[in-house]
Amino acid sequence: MPPEDDLAERLSRLLGGARIDSLRRLSGGASRETWSFDAVGADGTRQGLILRRDPPGAVRFGGMPLEARMFRAAAAAGVPVPRLHASGDADEALLGTGLIVGSGGPSTRSDNHGGASAYLVGGGSGGYGVAGPHGSSGGDEDSGEPSMGDQLFGTICDLMASCRRAQHAAAASATGDDASPAEDNTGPPLEPYTDNTALVSAINQLQVEHAMPGAADDPAQVQPERVDKGVLEAIRSHLLAQRQRIYKGVDRRRIPQVELDVIDVVGMLFDCILNDEVLPNAVKALLSRLHTPYLKIAVLDKRMFSSDKHPARRLLNTMAEAGAKWVSQDHLQAGIYPQMQYVVNRVLNEFQDGLQLFEDLIEEFTAAVEVLKQKSALIEQRANALR
Repeated sequence: MPPEDDLAERLSRLLGGARIDSLRRLSGGASRETWSFDAVGADGTRQGLILRRDPPGAVRFGGMPLEARMFRAAAAAGVPVPRLHASGDADEALLGTGLIVGSGGPSTRSDNHGGASAYLVGGGSGGYGVAGPHGSSGGDEDSGEPSMGDQLFGTICDLMASCRRAQHAAAASATGDDASPAEDNTGPPLEPYTDNTALVSAINQLQVEHAMPGAADDPAQVQPERVDKGVLEAIRSHLLAQRQRIYKGVDRRRIPQVELDVIDVVGMLFDCILNDEVLPNAVKALLSRLHTPYLKIAVLDKRMFSSDKHPARRLLNTMAEAGAKWVSQDHLQAGIYPQMQYVVNRVLNEFQDGLQLFEDLIEEFTAAVEVLKQKSALIEQRANALR
C-alpha cells in the first residue's frame, strides 16, 4: 500500500471514519512532516485539518506531547486556540508522534494551511522545543525581524498568561472577589528586578548542590537497575521541588513574568522527557539531572527554545536520540550510557554561563556514537559472514 494511502486510512480511523480528501505533504520541515487534508463527514461537511508528525521510524521525542499538553491546557482555560482533534500521546498506535489541529470550521483551503493557519509545532530538529509552522525556527538574522520560533515562544507566554487570567476569573467567581492579583497588594508596589542576576544566583546554588557526588536527596542518582515508575514519579516531584526552591533565595513577586514562564516551560520540557515511552528509564533519570543547568540556560539565553541550532538544545536532543537507540536497560555499560553519564557530570560540574562547553560535548558525544555505530556494523558484518 502506498504510504499516502496508509496514512489516509489511519487518519480516517482516528477521525471516526471520515473520508480523507486532498491529502498532501506541505513544503518545508526537514525532520518533521506537515500534511494538509480535508476530513469529509457522512453528511458531506468538509473540515480543513493539519497533521504534524515525526517521519515514520523516527525516534520519538517530547516536542509533540508538550505541544498537545499546551493545546489542552489552553483550551481548558478558555483560551481561543485551534481545536486539537488527535495527538500521539492519546492515539499512539495510529498517529505515532504527531498531532492534528484545525480551526473547527469548514475547509477554507489555500496554498498554505487551509483552516488551521495558526498553531504551535515542534522544533525543526525533531527534538524538544518550539519552532515555526514548517519546522523552521530560524529567521533572517540580518533582517531584524524575530524568527518564527521567537514569535511562537511569545505565543506560548501569551497562552500561559491567558490561562492565569482564566484561572483567576474562575477563582474570583467562586469567591465573589473581583480583585485582580495586581490589586491585592498590602504594601507599596515592588520594583521588579532589573536583570536576572538574583535568579541565576539561586539556580547556581542548586546546580552546585546537585553536582556533588552522592547527593542523597536526588532520586535521579539511584542505581539505574532500580529505576522504575515509582522512582520516575519521585524524580518528577523532585524536579518540581527544585523549581520551587529557586524562589527561596529571591522575591518571586519581583521576578518578571517572562522569567517565571521560562521556568514553567523548562519544567514541562522535562516532564515530557520523563513521559517518553521510547527512552529507557535509566536514560530518563540521567537526563533529569540536567534540569537545573537547563533552567539556567533558558533564563540566560531564551534562544534555546526558538533555535534548533542552539548547542544546549542540540546536545539534549542528540543524547535523547542516542539513549533511545544505544542504551539497553540490562546492559548499560555496553552502550552509550557511560558516555552520557560523562556528559551530564561535565555539564553539572563545569557549566557557568558560556555555551562552548556544549559545543565541545556535542563533538565528543557524536564521536562516541560513531564508534558504537562502527562496532555494531562490524559485528553485523561478521555475523552475516558466519551464516
